[in-house]
Amino acid sequence: MTKEQFIGELKTALAHKLPASEITEQIEYYENHFMEETKKGLSEEEVAEKLGEPQAVAKTLVTAYALKETGNRDDDTYYFGEEKGFHGTYRKEGGWDLRLGSFKLNSWYGNTILCFVVIILIMLYEALFK
Repeated sequence: MTKEQFIGELKTALAHKLPASEITEQIEYYENHFMEETKKGLSEEEVAEKLGEPQAVAKTLVTAYALKETGNRDDDTYYFGEEKGFHGTYRKEGGWDLRLGSFKLNSWYGNTILCFVVIILIMLYEALFK
């Protein structure tokens, strides 16, 4: 993969996930990284191979930016999942915050809806296999 391909894929992977100023800063960093490594005698393909897949680099950058912005660099907060799908946050002082998109699953209405879904699934199972 050439420098232009790597940078292009990285820009695409970062689009709408970071502020424009942060994307510009990261792109400049990786362009300079390519320049420094090629000065040392590596080809663009070798530099790109050492960096890994642009999508994986982007995911790491987005996670690092989120941690930097929230100020949670200690072990008090844990994150998992993607913001658009199923994701959760654990804080020692507040416990779990589980969400499906912006819908909070561990709330009274989330629990009510989950109970209804389980009841409907049980009823369907009973109707189909009796």
